[in-house]
Order: sequence, then C-alpha cells, then structure tokens
Amino acid sequence: MEIKVKTYSEQSSLISAIFFFIIGGILFWYNDELISTLSMIIGIILAVSGIIEIVVYAVNKKKQVDYLAPVIRGIIFIALSILFIFGRDIIKQAIRFVVGAWILFSGVNRLIQALAISRRSNKYLPLLIVALILIAIGVYSIVYGDVILTTTGIIMMIYAGLDIVGYIFFKKD
Repeated sequence: MEIKVKTYSEQSSLISAIFFFIIGGILFWYNDELISTLSMIIGIILAVSGIIEIVVYAVNKKKQVDYLAPVIRGIIFIALSILFIFGRDIIKQAIRFVVGAWILFSGVNRLIQALAISRRSNKYLPLLIVALILIAIGVYSIVYGDVILTTTGIIMMIYAGLDIVGYIFFKKD
C-alpha cells in the first residue's frame, strides 16, 4: 500500500481553501444573521409544504375517504413555519440553550468522573480541568453566546489559512 502526499498544484485546493475561509468568516462574524436567515428559509419551506399538503388534499378530496392526516400535517407545518419566520429569536435562544445544556451536562458528567478517580492518579487533574472548562463553556453558551458557531468559524478560517499558505509555499510548478 502506497501513501501519496497531495500537492498544492491543483487550483481546486486554493479555491476550496478560499471558500472555507469565507464560510468560516460568515460563521465567526455573522452567526446571528446566519441563524436568522436559515430560520427564515426553513420557515418558508415549511409554509410551502403545509400549503401543498392542504391543496393536494382539497384537490383529491373526492378520491379519499375522509382521511384528514394531510390537512393536520399541513396545519402543523404552517404553525411551525410561523414559529420559524416570526420567532427567529426564540429559535436562536432554543439552539443556544440546547447546545449549552448539552455542553454543561457533558462537563458535569466529566466532573463526576474526575471526582470518582483517585486524586493521586495522573488522569485526575487533566480530567478536572476539561470538566471545568466544559462547564464554563456550557454556562456561557446558555447565558450569552453562540460559542459553537464562532469556534467552528475560527477553526475553518485557521484551516483555510494554513491551506492557502501551503498552496503558496509548497506548490509544484
């Protein structure tokens, strides 16, 4: 089995690195706007789906035997679309809360694991530090910010920057 090292001579590697850098920048600087836009798009898709369900039921009403599931599904889709379109702040807060609660729960679990180990163990201190950092990030995410999107944006921009530097300095002519 032979391992081939990818060279930076391809234009596609530079284009994908630039694309990653732009997406990372959007996630880092405009994460609230991104969530609002995605919420609006999902809301519009749900509204159209709900309307289609109701219209298809109305058109095929004579062929069906009082089967109201499409109407109920259509009404639920429209109600959810109203929530996504007009309740974008609620959606943002819900995402922030769910992600933060998950990180906080994970941190508490790791803290319990750290406290269960002997303090003399060489795993105790690193596990304790990771647990406390996770708890702090979870609380911060619930109370204040979108840590996950911002961190993902930073990681994507660093990756893209390294890829661009690699392309510039290590490409084969």
